[in-house]
Amino acid sequence: MNNFINFISSPIRALYSVSFYFEVLFKKRGQGILFLLYLAILVSIPSTIKLCSTISFHLENNVIYVANQIPKTYLDRTGTLRTFDKNESFKQIYTEDGVLAVVFNIEDRMYESQSEPIIEFNSKTFRLNYAKGTVLRYVDALGPKGSLNDLLEPYTLKSLADMANAFAFLFYALAAFVMLGLNVVLTAALSNFLFTIVGKIKTSFGNLLRLSCYANTICAVVMTVQILFNVTFSYLVMMLLPMIYMILFVKTFHNELVNHGIEGFIKQHDLKNAKVVSKKYDSNGNLESSEDLLENESDKLNVSDDSSDKDDNNKNNKGGYFAP
Repeated sequence: MNNFINFISSPIRALYSVSFYFEVLFKKRGQGILFLLYLAILVSIPSTIKLCSTISFHLENNVIYVANQIPKTYLDRTGTLRTFDKNESFKQIYTEDGVLAVVFNIEDRMYESQSEPIIEFNSKTFRLNYAKGTVLRYVDALGPKGSLNDLLEPYTLKSLADMANAFAFLFYALAAFVMLGLNVVLTAALSNFLFTIVGKIKTSFGNLLRLSCYANTICAVVMTVQILFNVTFSYLVMMLLPMIYMILFVKTFHNELVNHGIEGFIKQHDLKNAKVVSKKYDSNGNLESSEDLLENESDKLNVSDDSSDKDDNNKNNKGGYFAP
């Protein structure tokens, strides 16, 4: 249960705690992809809620209102739409806002209108003008014994809306996962140079990807803000924000290693399964010897002397290459 709570609260910790990234590096192997999927789901929730509220509003105030005004119909054997009341064979139906929504024209008569309807019902086909003039036959859409009015029942319309909301949630989650995933790969690639040049640290690309997954939590927040408040941030902002977290982590890592030394660093972060290789250099920068402190082969922390500390720390290195 504690592990589940820790996982659920991880996005909050990833936003404010630099020390949390040590836990990510050393204790959360294999969780990066799951965390990224979790972020994508969180981002998709406000998008889906916003879409659901929009669909619900239009469904209650426009779609059902318009559907109730469409005459009762049936399909004859030839697939032609017929009405029970011949006086309703032509009808223009408007929304409550005065928008021409439907032209019911099963006589296929010529008519003039100041605006194009959203849907036009003719004798054998109906046209969806909002979908680039898509034309469908009734027998293809409803079946030979289908009923247009059954399709336009409020319960049916609400069921279709619920189905659309479910598909929208999956679409938003997939889109967010892809966008965050691309940013994670870019962050990891840039961080490789950051770790090597700034922190004198070298690690596997898998570790960088895992750290980048958590560093991109801020991007998930930005994406949510964009959805809720209809604002737009450039992709440059999305790219640079996680790099701030990576820079802070590298700086903190390097400072702790210099201040506490290798053994103190291991004790501080409880790295019980770490293999440490301490390398000593002479004044010319040549490797003199190395001392191994080995407890378990499963994890390895390789640390080499930082060139800026060589003169003061020839007896013991305090810079770093690590590969946990």
